[in-house]
Amino acid sequence: MARAATPVGEIGKITATHQVHRDGAWRNLTGDERPSKGEKHRWRARARYRESINAYRAMERYADTKAKAERQLRDAVRDQSEHAARTQGRADQPLGDAAAAWRSQMEQRKDLSDKSKRVYRDACTRFIESNSEVNRLALVEVDLVEVTRFLMHVAERHGSGSAKTARSVLSGVLEEAVQAGALPMNVARGARIPKMKRDVDADGVSEDRAMLLESLGVPRREWTRDTDRAMTREQRDQVCAFVTYDEMARTRDVADLVQFLAGTGVRINEALALRWQDVDLTADSGTAFIRGTKTERSQRLLHLPTWLVDVLRQRQAERGSRGYVFGSPHKGDLHRRDGSAVDKALRSILDRAGYPWATAHTFRRTVATLLVDAGLSVADAADQLGHEDTSMTMREYLGRGRGRRDVADAL
Repeated sequence: MARAATPVGEIGKITATHQVHRDGAWRNLTGDERPSKGEKHRWRARARYRESINAYRAMERYADTKAKAERQLRDAVRDQSEHAARTQGRADQPLGDAAAAWRSQMEQRKDLSDKSKRVYRDACTRFIESNSEVNRLALVEVDLVEVTRFLMHVAERHGSGSAKTARSVLSGVLEEAVQAGALPMNVARGARIPKMKRDVDADGVSEDRAMLLESLGVPRREWTRDTDRAMTREQRDQVCAFVTYDEMARTRDVADLVQFLAGTGVRINEALALRWQDVDLTADSGTAFIRGTKTERSQRLLHLPTWLVDVLRQRQAERGSRGYVFGSPHKGDLHRRDGSAVDKALRSILDRAGYPWATAHTFRRTVATLLVDAGLSVADAADQLGHEDTSMTMREYLGRGRGRRDVADAL
């Protein structure tokens, strides 16, 4: 039969431990072990206190005897429960106080990562506890109108993403009040996030992006993404050099990915699906088996340029050889990265590199164009890109409008 859950406001089983101070630290005594004569010792009484339906925290007290330590712990629990009864679970409790209590409980949760705790902590203090327009509202006054006004305020000043985080925090605060019986329902749970339109000009360029590109001296005619354009070899090499030293590219872990795209021409999702087990870096000319999904030819073995082999060897030495080659920087290499998020990051990096017209797909066109310009056939380029039909490579992926020296020589 399962053990009954600890009621809210009470503690579970008390564990008493005899401790001795040795070598500059308190150490637990085990079994029949006793402190030596003259050694400093104490008793620690510890138990888990249930603050709410979803939150526990450890409480402990110390004394020179076991009985005293346990008695002091029970007294502390009684004081804590009385304080909670006075300040929590009341419909007239200020939202700011309820938010502070929720934040304290959230910090004790084991199911949240340190990053999530930091995000929620900052949002709670910034948007609720420090906001004089909402922190003085009584819990009973927080209705859907107030929640909508609050989220609109956050979205207008900090964006829809921050409003979404603020809603999560507010919903957590109100849910605690619902569980305590102070509120009949959590009105924040179903509140819609305002979608704020970014300030853009007639060409759809945001103000922040325009400021960046103007500061880089990029002509305005280059600001629009060009899906039919390829880079020259010099431009490709400049981008590869840029990401090697760019702090944003290194922080977002896209520097090696950019170089892999530039050196192979694979699709971005093919690169993100690549596992270390499909890469062979033992030979001077390494290989990568691309598990494409579009056509039969999209599954192919690619030989890697020497400079790219060096990049992958360095990455393998730093991160190991398990999981995905370009795995999640947050969850680890055993987890695949989200393609849309990576594509967005690459566009930002290309803007910073001075190539706002380029996209991740530009590298495919660049590789195809460089191969044909080097004297290889269109069929060779199609095999590299994983195309079933060479006409697709010729029609869609060979960069146009660049001009060729041999054409001028022929004329």
